Amino acid sequence: MGIDNRLEISWGIHSLTKLYKFAHECKNDSLCASLLLTDSKGLPAALTEVGKLGNLAQFQWEIKASIPRIVTLLAHSNSVIRSSAANTLLQLSEKAEFRKIIGISIPEISALLKNSDRIRRNAAMDILSTLSAQVEFQESIVAIIPHAVELLNEDEWDGRMTGKNALTRLSEQVELRECIAPRIPEIIDLLKGNNRYGCRIGGLLLSDLSAQVEFRDVIRTSIPHLAHLLTDKDWYKRVTGANALSALSEYAEFRDKISASIPQILALAQDEHDYARKAASAAFSKFWEHVEFKALIGTHIHLLVPLLTDNDAYVRREAVGTLSTLSEQAEFRKIIGISIPEISALLKNSDQTRRTAAVDILSNLSAQVEFQESIVVIIPHAVELLNEDEWDLRVTGRNALTRLSVQVELRECIAPCIPGIIDLLKGDNRYGCRIGGLLLSDLSAQVEFRDVIRTSIPHLAHLLTDKDWYKRVTGANALSALSEYAEFRNKISASIPQVLALAQDEHDYARQAALAAFSKFWEHVEFKALVRTHIHLLVALLTDNDLYVRREAVGTISTLSEQVAPTYDIISLSSLWIQITASHLLPTSLHTL
Repeated sequence: MGIDNRLEISWGIHSLTKLYKFAHECKNDSLCASLLLTDSKGLPAALTEVGKLGNLAQFQWEIKASIPRIVTLLAHSNSVIRSSAANTLLQLSEKAEFRKIIGISIPEISALLKNSDRIRRNAAMDILSTLSAQVEFQESIVAIIPHAVELLNEDEWDGRMTGKNALTRLSEQVELRECIAPRIPEIIDLLKGNNRYGCRIGGLLLSDLSAQVEFRDVIRTSIPHLAHLLTDKDWYKRVTGANALSALSEYAEFRDKISASIPQILALAQDEHDYARKAASAAFSKFWEHVEFKALIGTHIHLLVPLLTDNDAYVRREAVGTLSTLSEQAEFRKIIGISIPEISALLKNSDQTRRTAAVDILSNLSAQVEFQESIVVIIPHAVELLNEDEWDLRVTGRNALTRLSVQVELRECIAPCIPGIIDLLKGDNRYGCRIGGLLLSDLSAQVEFRDVIRTSIPHLAHLLTDKDWYKRVTGANALSALSEYAEFRNKISASIPQVLALAQDEHDYARQAALAAFSKFWEHVEFKALVRTHIHLLVALLTDNDLYVRREAVGTISTLSEQVAPTYDIISLSSLWIQITASHLLPTSLHTL
């Protein structure tokens, strides 16, 4: 039997033992009695096991008897117990055998809708609307629709969201739509009120309900009210209008009425509030998908460029993503191309975040051949970012160079920068070292760079013995990644013992890196003999103090055993299995998972 099968069986036995232990404890007393006797601390676990036992026919009678008790727990003072009871009830409702008894309990659950405690009311609404997926319950559950609509007017936001989510779930059931349709005018009225949160929940819910064809005629009447919000003095309402109209544009029935509002939505790119500017940027990405709107989008693209220098980082990020998306469409490239000199000028901006945004967008635009000649100027700026103090700036530089390297036309300009990237491995800065290792791993995907990247291997190997664990991990990870390519393997082979020896490192991340390397190196015939001589190091990691190391060790052993290998490799792994079982390490390791 393969070691991977043994591991699966051992883990399966561990899980089944827990399940049947619970069942055995309930043998003399019903599950209902067990739930009554269990103290509050043990109830969530007991409820979880009841849900699992629902799949076993021999326990169904006992579980049916326990359902009324589970229903009473929906009103428990402990939120974890309430949640566990709800999850168990929903789990049981998926099996036809339990639906009759659950159906009898629906009036009791519905009574919680009038509970004085808001949290219990919301929980009842959640579970009833979810139960509506079962046809048997729908006749009883239709009565909750007015309560769900009432929740939309609650003072607390979570109450409004509960109502919105409930009505969305209920609307997914064809049989209930006829009862929801008459309430849609009330939802539209929320857009006209003074309450910004009522307005927002109305916009969100109308967006959800528009997925159902039956509701679209009445929802269409909400478009003028949503358009009116675009000029409201409250930025929150402006955002509500923009987001809802963007969402409704998904459906052809609404587009003719929405088109007149598009200039106002896109003009929010100049709004004083950052959330409104983000909404405008997101709308660009949404509207371009529809042929009817493309001409309007083209005339407003210039509004996105100033957002690259916005004071808000999220607005800048949204603008980068939107311009990148639009550049994928041939009809927008000429307009975007006109803006490239303006974007390139940001590379000299005194503010680092604005320079970063420029590098980010220009590297994205490099995917389009039309822009590449203009974009080559960003390569030195991207390299500079690798030396910045802030990690996210280094990552921006790395991502930009990786994206640029995908374009054949730009590789000749990147190649001279690689020695400078290798120099990062020699410096004292652990983060510079790491970004260098990551970027060299990325760039190695391009054949043209492999000769020069090959010269980095001695420096990566040197990191394996550095006093800084962070650098040791960098070296191990980079060498593992480079081993993907045959050109590097002869130089890497000498360092494999050092990489695998990190399985005994004092730092957990280094041990994890060693485990990942075992799996990676095992894939290559050239390294199997070396890996085989270090397999014994895996045994100790099954009882490692770190949970993730233990998990990685179990996974690595399984991975090694899956490879089609000569008989001597199987013998080696079988020997490892004997060591594990003889030392009783495996049960301990699996138990801790």
